[in-house]
Amino acid sequence: MTWRGAVLEVQAVPLRDNRGTMLGAICLARDVTQVRSMQEQVRRVEKLAAMGELAAGAAHEIRNPLTSIRGFIQLLQARAAGSHSDYFKIILSEIDRIDEIIRDLLLLARPSPPHRMETTLTILVEELLLLHQAEFERQGIAVVRDFNPNTATVDADVKMLRQLLLNLLINAGQAMPYGGNLGIRIAPAAEEGYVVIEVSDTGVGISPENLKRLFVPFFTTKEEGTGLGLALCYSIVQSHHGRIDVESQVGLGTTFRVTLPRR
Repeated sequence: MTWRGAVLEVQAVPLRDNRGTMLGAICLARDVTQVRSMQEQVRRVEKLAAMGELAAGAAHEIRNPLTSIRGFIQLLQARAAGSHSDYFKIILSEIDRIDEIIRDLLLLARPSPPHRMETTLTILVEELLLLHQAEFERQGIAVVRDFNPNTATVDADVKMLRQLLLNLLINAGQAMPYGGNLGIRIAPAAEEGYVVIEVSDTGVGISPENLKRLFVPFFTTKEEGTGLGLALCYSIVQSHHGRIDVESQVGLGTTFRVTLPRR
């Protein structure tokens, strides 16, 4: 059973006297929230590993002929003239999009070890917010910052961390097409030596059935999504020996919580 976010394992044993008359019951409740969470984490990692091997093989097989196709299209483009040049631009653009998907697949299947260095979280977040400031303003999204000065830095791969946070910010913005509040919180975690980065929105929220499949590769509810963004986020957090959790209510919004070691 679930009670206030905790998962409890409850056992009840009847209590009888020496005549067999029911006097009551003895109930034992055990909090198994962390155990269930760890089991779910293991299942996700195993699923990602299996899908990753399949994806890596397919990606390599697709990328080789795709490179040849791109080369011949560019050759034809150089010889063509007139209105056909627009067609070539569209074809090359779509090929580049396929190549981008393949690159994400390879990153997901065989992630490289993070090259850790001291990273100032607030500076990185502010850079990403500046990058999307115009888009957020156009959508009527207000950014709410809550930065704890005692959690300014972590040892992390800057490139990976940027991709992780960028995916979460983009998802938050897309969840609020008619405006809302985008909250970013950086604070010490409950565990000593860890920091928490929260990205929350007041958007449409995620249904419970979709919440369970959120980090599964290729699962998406977006018309133009690939379903790889959050799977990559999960992989990046795992490579940093961290944890990513999500809470959501339909119609109220979603919060992604990333927990990372500071050293």
